[in-house]
Amino acid sequence: MEFLKRKFSLKDDIMADEESKMVRKSVRDSLDKMSTGVQRMAGTGSRKVLGHRDTMLPLNEPGDAWKTAGPVTDITESRYPFDNSEKRPTAKELDDVYKSALGVVLNPVNKEYQNELNLYTMKMFGKNKEGHEAMKADVAKSKMPTEYKLHLDLLDGKDLVARDANGLSDPYCYISVVDAKDVDMIVGSKHSLEEINKSKHLGLVLRKSTIVPKTLNPTWNQSFQLPLRKEFKTDVVIIDMWDSDSDPVELREVGLTKIVKFFRDDSDDDFMGRAYIPLSDISLTERPMTLKLYSRNKKKQYGEVRVQVSLAGNNINKSALDEATMLSEQSQLTAAVLDFESHMTGEYIKGWDTKITPLGYKLITLNATMNGLSQLQQAAVLFPLLLSYDKSINLSVVGYFGVIKVISSNQGQLSTGSASVDSNWAQTIVKCLDNLDGTLIGTLRKHHQFFSFQTAAGIDHLALHVELITEMYNIEPFVKSLIDSRKSLKDTLYDASVNACANWFNTLVAEAIPALPDDKLQLLGFVEVIRYVTKWLHNSTGAVQNVFQKVGVDYYTLLYIVVDKEISATVQDVTKSYQNGDAPSYQLYLQLSDILKLSVNIPQGYKSKLHLNGYHEWFTGLVAGWIDAAADKCNVEIKRAVTSLDDVATVTE
Repeated sequence: MEFLKRKFSLKDDIMADEESKMVRKSVRDSLDKMSTGVQRMAGTGSRKVLGHRDTMLPLNEPGDAWKTAGPVTDITESRYPFDNSEKRPTAKELDDVYKSALGVVLNPVNKEYQNELNLYTMKMFGKNKEGHEAMKADVAKSKMPTEYKLHLDLLDGKDLVARDANGLSDPYCYISVVDAKDVDMIVGSKHSLEEINKSKHLGLVLRKSTIVPKTLNPTWNQSFQLPLRKEFKTDVVIIDMWDSDSDPVELREVGLTKIVKFFRDDSDDDFMGRAYIPLSDISLTERPMTLKLYSRNKKKQYGEVRVQVSLAGNNINKSALDEATMLSEQSQLTAAVLDFESHMTGEYIKGWDTKITPLGYKLITLNATMNGLSQLQQAAVLFPLLLSYDKSINLSVVGYFGVIKVISSNQGQLSTGSASVDSNWAQTIVKCLDNLDGTLIGTLRKHHQFFSFQTAAGIDHLALHVELITEMYNIEPFVKSLIDSRKSLKDTLYDASVNACANWFNTLVAEAIPALPDDKLQLLGFVEVIRYVTKWLHNSTGAVQNVFQKVGVDYYTLLYIVVDKEISATVQDVTKSYQNGDAPSYQLYLQLSDILKLSVNIPQGYKSKLHLNGYHEWFTGLVAGWIDAAADKCNVEIKRAVTSLDDVATVTE
């Protein structure tokens, strides 16, 4: 076979006819065009934005594009690119949204942002300075929120101190807001906040978490609200953690509680550390915080506790009707900010990827928190708006990460009754998740068409889709509604990838090999396709493999199996109808040999079942023709050599 291999190169004059050259060039050009011309059809975006997928809402890199000189287009021109069914805001509704925004600007809690928010709001609504100041004065006359509450989500603990003989603890927490003048007394006390409050008559409002048994890494996902006094900015939130020494149920059931108490040195619960949050560090913007737990003298650390805290205005307790009104107002303001920022230079931005500026983000979230809307409710407002933009301008998936992170981070609240999955806004989240899930799966089923794997940006875009859908499948309260027709995330991505790979190969064949005039030329075109696939398997799958391996999918193996199936079926059909033992058929044989060598990278269990393992047998009837053609070629070369020797002999004479 090595002899044949030397005799049948595509450079041989056997293959040098002009028509063959043109066919091979045409196929290669088509394949190159397909690989370099892939466009990402689900949005724009770039590597630069990847670092922002962990943000809680789409707060992207700081940008002052809204300050740019020139024709800034305000939202009063009403260009909301939503479905026709979407209700357009009336002039009165826009005026109400404007007043809501001014309410945020004027709120004294937001003093550090007032000047910038004021300018941002004036530009967004297209007001001149005089008119803007007049409206601001009118809004200032109305009653602003004067009462605030602290909203604290106790999420989890990590690496806590062990207080029980089994090397574990049964942690629980007291939470309270304490006057700064009393903090030093509490720091060094050996008693709990509850005991200090009683003995010192502090009048603290206390909240107590549930006990999480036998762990040093507890998860609570509990929400608490605490009233704040008018001058609360100097107060401190204290989280006081203890190990419960109450008798476990299993001991009570077998009557061992008296024996346990006899051997116990101290019947009191054991101290596990305290964490402190100055209220001066807390704003209306809800954000996660990781706090160190300290010993009584603050010289030792006893692990960490993770919380999410914010201030809420006096609209925290709303009736169902009022909540609907608040959500509607929040939706109008959010839509106004999105519309303004996607047109902030006066020109419609195609492929806008939700790079909301920090001030736009603050305006949205501060308004929501002032009115007592949770992060989940904010997500329920933002999610459908992003989907509406997506239908209109092909939004980048980057914009969805913030919303999905919010839903995922707060899913414990949905399970514990702080929000009912039957509420209208929760149903909105479910519908939006289902909508986005369908879009992402649809894209992944054709990912070879949407992403160029020849570029880092193309790989990043694919990774974004896989990461986003992975995050969605971690939302347990919604997962049944989301994937009730699929077994798991891994199976879903596997099925989508198999479909995509099959579509990719069939598209290569269909696009690269048009209706050529005869079997020989079609065979040449198919050889070029297999050559391209071999090169692609060898050079281009590493980065893609890394993307899918993170979710347990062996992309290279499934791609190889698809290629094996599709090539084998086509080649067997070809070899049945094409019985010429010539260079094109031998080049096909050699190309199959090359692609089979790449099976070394797949597991043995799959490798042993490959159709290509028996590719030699498909060419049995062609071997005699190859040998005859090789012999003819040898004769030609011998005659050429003899002629050369005759010439040498003539010169010598």
